[in-house]
Order: sequence, then structure tokens, then C-alpha cells
Amino acid sequence: MMRGYDALAWQLDAGFRLGWPQTAFLRFSFDRYHYKPAEAFNVSRIVKMAEHRQPQEETEEDFGALLSASEQRDFSLEPGDTVNGHIVSIGPEFVFVDLGGKSEGMIDRVDLQNDDGEIPFKVGDSIEAIVQSTQTADGVVRLSRRLSQQARGNEQIQSAFSSKLPVSGRVTSQNKGGYEVIVAGMRAFCPLSQIELGFTQNPEQHVGKTYDFLITEYAEGGRKFVLSRAALQKNHLAEAKSAAKGKLREGQILIGTVSSIRDFGVFVDIEGLAGLVHISEMSWSRTESANDVVKVGDKIPVKILSIDWSRDRIALSVKQAQSDPWEHIEQRFSVGQTYRGIVARVEDFGAFVELSPGIDGLIHISELTWDRRVRRASDVVQKGQEVEVQLLGIDVVKKRISLGMKQLASDPWDGIVDRYAPGTNVEGTVAKVADFGVFVDIEAGITGLLPKSESATEKGANIRRFFQPGARIEVQVLELDPASRKLTLTRKPLVESDPSSDDADAEENRGGPRHSRRPPRNPMQQHDAPQIKPPPPTKGGLGTFGDLLKGSLSKIDLPKVRK
Repeated sequence: MMRGYDALAWQLDAGFRLGWPQTAFLRFSFDRYHYKPAEAFNVSRIVKMAEHRQPQEETEEDFGALLSASEQRDFSLEPGDTVNGHIVSIGPEFVFVDLGGKSEGMIDRVDLQNDDGEIPFKVGDSIEAIVQSTQTADGVVRLSRRLSQQARGNEQIQSAFSSKLPVSGRVTSQNKGGYEVIVAGMRAFCPLSQIELGFTQNPEQHVGKTYDFLITEYAEGGRKFVLSRAALQKNHLAEAKSAAKGKLREGQILIGTVSSIRDFGVFVDIEGLAGLVHISEMSWSRTESANDVVKVGDKIPVKILSIDWSRDRIALSVKQAQSDPWEHIEQRFSVGQTYRGIVARVEDFGAFVELSPGIDGLIHISELTWDRRVRRASDVVQKGQEVEVQLLGIDVVKKRISLGMKQLASDPWDGIVDRYAPGTNVEGTVAKVADFGVFVDIEAGITGLLPKSESATEKGANIRRFFQPGARIEVQVLELDPASRKLTLTRKPLVESDPSSDDADAEENRGGPRHSRRPPRNPMQQHDAPQIKPPPPTKGGLGTFGDLLKGSLSKIDLPKVRK
């Protein structure tokens, strides 16, 4: 529709051809386009524009038909009436609607905005609204789109409620105890327990989603409007269960869709039913988190392990839908061969190494290194580290592989007879002290035992007082057994060969505490010392302290002083 001067000139031209008076038609035009008197155009200018306007193609009969149609319209509008019109203008605050005849309505722009803040209409579109007010200062009919939607929505919702038909709604926000949902322009409430079957692990994930719901309560014109998605899911589950009983069987391999992921596993939809893939059944490789393997929406092959219709439980497996990597394992791996792998996980007792997907082997802590001082496997290897290992053994029945790392390094016991023959003095570090003796590290992978009887300590002494872990001591090789990897040490020859060293020096060399001995008494000093005799017992009273002291001093034989 035309606006401004051009529109007024067109109407004025049409009015002249229909025989309308200028003033009457101008009043109609100003009312139609809401021009205020102060903003009215110069009449002569408008008339002049109409006189010089190019002839239109429409015939006089067309204008007559137009006028006749407009006169037949009912321009008597009341609040609450539903009207239809065409959008003629979209402004920053209001949208103007041509209602036909002399009437034009105005709708708040916000009334037409969708959830994204956009207006899903354009100029020329047909629109339905409800009259909100006709008595306005500017003479414009105020319309409301939301009231119209709500009026129509009430009818649809009441029909869906009575017929138990599902309705579509958009979850707009989460509130105390549930969610706010918009259905047909009306606000409804869905309790948290009804948003889905089972426990809702992440309530925020439903905000912004559009779901189908069943109306469980609708009263007072929508003031009590409650929804349930779980009830609809339960109905669908019953229908799917009935249909699936004739299709599903144990051992069957199907393609399912991942519906949700939990810490303990993954739920997969098959034939409209939810089955559980436990995390241990996700892959032949060890899986710590299902999120590392799949994501929601993935289509994956699964094998049905078991079906319990009485409890509505279906156990599935992803790894058993694939070939077992342990099949023909002995053709792929051989004992004594060297392989490279990735450390999958580390425990205190050893490290698990993935040789290939689904094939893990264990390196026991005793097979990590020749060094016996390692107490934890994490002291040698870390998760994710690439290592070279030797395959020590395969147990196909138990699906176990033994690996070793120290076998790839030189054995420190090779040629030990040449380096540590009996009688050889060596220096080592105290590794551990026990009641029966001391373990001494001679070099990496070579640890000897210093028995308590060979420690050169007093009989019955606490050996822990003389040797501390980490202390350096000198020992002598007493016995050597390469076959049993046993090395026996002694300290006796070292202590006995040095008579000038007293016990204190020997204890200091052993890393233990220094003993203190009481020095011997000098006989001469003992003879020269004055002898103090105790005073005889007194009869009667004890007397004063001064009397007792005087009597005692008088009986002491003091040495004579030379002049």
C-alpha cells in the first residue's frame, strides 16, 4: 500500500472521479493515515498533484466496485473482536495493519516477536489479531496478537487435554522444581521429574529444546497448565516394547543410536527401546570414560547380550559386535620377541602396556628394571609413554600376556665373578635395615646382604642403631652365588684389621651412633681422696642442722698442708 503524498494524491484522484467533495475525502485520507492537522498537507498542492497525475489503467467501474466493497464492510469494532488485515508498515515500536475501509490497527512490535526477537512477518502479509481498544487518543485501533493466539490456543489445548493428544512445547527456562514451557503461546509448567523417564542428570540440557508433552492438568483457562514428557515417553515405551518382543532376541547384532552417556556406560536406542552398554563392554581396550569412545547421536553396532522383559532391561555390548582381537593371538605375537607399545595405565605392582587395540600386557614391577630399589612402577614409567618390551609369556585361556623391560638392558650379574670375587673390599649404600641384617646396594641391580652376625656389632645389640638407610659403608664380599643371584657381605675383617681404631671409630665408620664409655678410675686419686665417715647416731633429739654439720666436720681426717 502507498503511503505519504503519493497515496493521498491517488485517493484524491479516485475521490474526484467518484464525485467525492475535496474536504470530505481529505478528512477520510487524514484519518486513514493518521496525519494530525498540524502535519496536514497543503490542500491546493495535493489537488494539483492529483490533477497532474498520469491516468490509471483502472476503469471507472473498477473504482465503483472498490467503493461498493468498502461501503459493505462493517467498521463497527468492539474490544475482543477478531479481525483480519494486511501489514502496511513495520516500525521500530509498532506494526500498522490495514483493516479495510477507514480502519487501521496498530500492534506493539514486541507482540509479534518470536523467541529469537525477530518478527516473522513482512509488509503485505495477512495477519489475524484481536481488538484490544478502540477508544484511543489518536483514533487508532489497538490490536493484540498474543490475545488472539491465546484465544485460539485455549481451544486447541482444551481439545488436546480431553483427547489425551500430545502437544508441542518449547522449554524456555528452568525454575524451582521444574521448567517453564511455551505451548501455543501459553505458559505451562513441567515438573523436573516429568521432563524424562528416570533420573535427570543434567537439568540444564533441556532448556531451549522443543519436545512433545502430554497435558496432565488444565484448568482456570490455563492458570493451571501442567505437562509431562515422561508420561508420553512411557506410552511410547509400552508401544515399542510390544512391537519389539517379536523382533529382538539375544545374540542379535543391530545398529543403535546413542541416547545418553553416563559414568557407568551408554544408553542406546534400538527399536524404540533403551538398552545399556556397560563401560566394560564399550571396547576390547580398557575404557575409563565412555565419552572417549562415543558421543550422543552416534549410530553404533551393538550385540544383544540379554533381555529381561519383566524389568524392561536390555544388556548390550559394542565390543562383542566386533571380532575378538584375541583370536589367533599366537600367530601375531611370539614369546621372546620384542615389541613397542603404549603404557595404558600404571599401578603400584606394575604397568599395563597396549600392544595393539584390545591387547594389553603386564610388566610386573620386578621386570621393569634390574634395580631392586624401585618400589613403585610409576618411578620407572608413566601413562601414555611409548616403551619397548620383550614378550615373556602368553596365556590364551586367561587372556594374559607377561612383558619385561629389564631384559632389553644388560644384566649387571653378567661377569660378576670377575668384579666381586670373595675377599674383595667394596663400598656400598645402606638400602634397608632388618632385624637379621643389612641390605647394601653395591651398584644398580646388585644388592648384597650383610648378616647381623657379620656386622661387627656387639652380641645382642640393636643393629638399627648402627646402620641407617642412605649411609655409605665399606664391606667385604664373603660369599657369591651368581646362579641364585646372592651376594653375602661381612665387616669383621675390616674392623679386626685395624686394631688402632676403638669401638667409637668403628661405629662411626658403620654410620651408627658413637658409644660413650666411662673412663677408668685412677688408683692414686682414689687413695688420696679424703675419707668421710658418717656421724654416729645421736640419742634423743636430732638437734639443729648446724650442730650436726659441726660434729661431722670435726671427725674428718684432712691432709696436712705443707708450709
